[in-house]
Amino acid sequence: MRLTRVWAAELGPKGVTVNAVSPGPVDTEMFRSAGYDENAKNFLISRTPMGRIGTPSDFADVVAFFGFT
Repeated sequence: MRLTRVWAAELGPKGVTVNAVSPGPVDTEMFRSAGYDENAKNFLISRTPMGRIGTPSDFADVVAFFGFT
């Protein structure tokens, strides 16, 4: 997120908008293949405001809105 702020400060005066999506843990094939045990998963969940591991559909609309490809 720090880099996003730096880019925004640098590029904002030039009319460039800077956005970032930083969802935290998301239940994807890559996440599942990482081999987290239940303790690690529970730790991640405890640090997540949603109280669960996210899903790709939780963030898809945000990413589409910002026009990321």
